[in-house]
Amino acid sequence: MNALSTKTEESLRQELRGFPASTVDAVLSLREEFTPDRLRGAMLGVLEFYLPKSGTRSLTRISDETRLGEDLGVDSLTLAEAAFKLDELLTVPIETHETAQVKTVGALHTLLCEKLGLLPAAGSGGEI
Repeated sequence: MNALSTKTEESLRQELRGFPASTVDAVLSLREEFTPDRLRGAMLGVLEFYLPKSGTRSLTRISDETRLGEDLGVDSLTLAEAAFKLDELLTVPIETHETAQVKTVGALHTLLCEKLGLLPAAGSGGEI
């Protein structure tokens, strides 16, 4: 059983009020099938929501090697906000010192997979 399965669709929609429909759909999809690939989709949706609005772009086709800071403009506050939302949604503690070590999209995915007891999909991951 995953943390999302204990939450109703309505409560998840409430938690994600203001997020794009695609992010809500990704989280609901993860609720139905708790896999590394679906976790990645939900993670990217949450991260995209917190990206600086000036350079916002879709993260759907982004590689695991994409650097959070240099390529996406994610600073420590942005990463902390996204991590807090993921922590809240997934009910898994994500510590600031852990996110401070994360430099790439793949590293963030790997961190979440490890915390949730999921094995990342082949070819994903990254240096933390």
